[in-house]
Formats: sequence, C-alpha cells, structure tokens
Amino acid sequence: VAEVSDSYISGLKVPVNALMQQGGAWGVVLTDSGGMFAPVDIIWQDNNYSIISSQISGALYEGQKLRVF
Repeated sequence: VAEVSDSYISGLKVPVNALMQQGGAWGVVLTDSGGMFAPVDIIWQDNNYSIISSQISGALYEGQKLRVF
C-alpha cells in the first residue's frame, strides 16, 4: 500500500524501468516464471516508481523477481 497525497491506494510498487509494453499492453516480465510477460494496470506513477495491479488474478505477489530494463 502506498500513500499518494492524502489518499491510499493498493497495489505493488515497482521501478518504472520494470514496465514494458508488449502488444499494446503494459506489463512486467517475471523472472521467477521463465520470463513470462504479465499485463498490468498502472494505478499511479512518478519518475521513479509505479503502483501496479495485475490483470491476471494471482500472477503477481510481493517479493517476486521482475526484469528491470
């Protein structure tokens, strides 16, 4: 959970350079799953970090290793 202004949002915090676009969808590459692309919704973003949620239930979890570009 991250605090933005006086509001709270729920999602996973990742570096912006962990995001990539594939087939018109934004997502992350999961190194724990052999390089699988997992599409995400970007909830919030600044110059360094993004708060994301997975479009596939259960595909992402805290502590998971992601490829950084």
